[in-house]
Amino acid sequence: MLTEIHNADAAQIELTEAVLIYSGRQNQKTTTYATVHNVTVQPDCPPVIEAGRPLDLNSLRRFAKEMVTSLRVGTGLLPEGVLSIGLEYVVWWSPASRRLHHFDCPQFDDRVSVGKRSGLAPTCDLIFVATGSSLSLFAFKGDGKTRPTPDTPLMFAPYMNVYASGALCLGSMPIPKGSLTDTVPAWEAAFWGSAFTHPNNHSAVSYRGGMHQLFADLLDGKHKTFPNRALKPMKNVSLGSLLKALDEGKRPS
Repeated sequence: MLTEIHNADAAQIELTEAVLIYSGRQNQKTTTYATVHNVTVQPDCPPVIEAGRPLDLNSLRRFAKEMVTSLRVGTGLLPEGVLSIGLEYVVWWSPASRRLHHFDCPQFDDRVSVGKRSGLAPTCDLIFVATGSSLSLFAFKGDGKTRPTPDTPLMFAPYMNVYASGALCLGSMPIPKGSLTDTVPAWEAAFWGSAFTHPNNHSAVSYRGGMHQLFADLLDGKHKTFPNRALKPMKNVSLGSLLKALDEGKRPS
């Protein structure tokens, strides 16, 4: 077997350590054990794996630090509202408030359309999920003050350009650069700074007249706060189950 590694940042690499993983089943249970080995490399000779030692947490931390240097997870003070940080994602809560909304929707002769307009309107409590190149959005019935818990049921995001899975259609939205935690304010600024154009999930809200009528009423000042009664629950999805799915490498799509 021939393995080629192409890395513009590394002029030369050589085998220095090996991790051996042992697996087996006993009494209906799977057992996994790992050892770390130094490797001796001599010119014109195959590499020799030396005697090993048990893989411990210190070795795992060292491997993670050395191998995952490209991870976009920052360190230091966490932005306010951050709920969870994984290897490839950051999740944060945006409490209910008033935000400037921008709409650029086509007009329809037979039904309500927000049209092309901008204005301040109340928002509901929102949960954002960002990776290096994607943004997802969920809602929950909160009071704008209370932090969500793992048991908090998630609702469809009542916003245009958001699919039923929660994934946002980015369109021409700029993708923030930097560590995951550093991009939190930039993602929010990009989201609220972009124009909402059309519903991607036509069943996202329970409101007479649908999403267009909801936001027309919000922009017209008919609701002092976001009407949580308009939020529709996602089936069997809580904040805890969302985080579990993210940790398993599953992303909204």
